[in-house]
Amino acid sequence: MALIDTLLNLLSELGITNPFLAYLILAVCAFIVLLIILNWFTSLFKSPRLIAYKTEKGMVQVNCGAISDLVQSICKKDSHISQLKTKIISKRKNLNIQIRLRIESGSHLKSIEETLQSEIREALRESLGIENIGFIDIIATGIKDSRKVQPSPESID
Repeated sequence: MALIDTLLNLLSELGITNPFLAYLILAVCAFIVLLIILNWFTSLFKSPRLIAYKTEKGMVQVNCGAISDLVQSICKKDSHISQLKTKIISKRKNLNIQIRLRIESGSHLKSIEETLQSEIREALRESLGIENIGFIDIIATGIKDSRKVQPSPESID
């Protein structure tokens, strides 16, 4: 309450003696301060941009969405993969990636994992300049049936 009284006295010294106007000015100032604090607080939870590399002219940042797009384009090249979801995690200057996917029955998860991990690491380095790559987790969430449904001979008339 002492702070409000001090601010009201300051406003009266500035020539604002109407109590309604003084309280209105204080309310607007308090609202602006609250917006600034909320903006700062929400910025803590925004997905950070990753610094790919620095040059003498500046730094190059990469959005998590760009990384996700690159990972998905690599994964979609493999016809044995479907229902792809990626999660990009940036911790302690390392980029970690989690890929959830379904594989076709009969395909070999070990070879898919090795191929994806090496291709993704290479693409992140070559295309985006990202060097600090941590783990790339592959999570198989299901198996899709690779058999195509063939029409029976009776249905072809």
